[in-house]
Amino acid sequence: MKKIIFFVFCLIFFLYCHYNSSAKEEKDLYIKSLLFSKGSSNAIQCNGTVSFSSLSAVGIQTSCGSCHGSGIATAGVDISSYSSLSGFLQPNLPDNSTLYLVLIPGGKMNQYTNSNLTNTIYCWIKGGAIQ
Repeated sequence: MKKIIFFVFCLIFFLYCHYNSSAKEEKDLYIKSLLFSKGSSNAIQCNGTVSFSSLSAVGIQTSCGSCHGSGIATAGVDISSYSSLSGFLQPNLPDNSTLYLVLIPGGKMNQYTNSNLTNTIYCWIKGGAIQ
């Protein structure tokens, strides 16, 4: 009887571990497909230099400022200054930058932006996120 209980316990443990491993792999594949799907950063062409001040011209204040502007900073994000945004990006690495990842399809802020703004932010970060 003890052997049967032990066998059942081992079987359940094995199946539980296998299921969790499969779920994690599936989630990782989903995230990678979002990041590298058609229309993602792989297809963005950056022309010229983009600076922080040029983000206003493509609508960062209009699209994001009402919730993330000076004095508001919803969720601790304030887009009104370069220094306040610098904690949400890694210069030259948009695919590792929270600021860019929340704007792409599947990101939490995607519904509040447009492709022109998202692509400009990508190019700004890719170009070194110059002030």
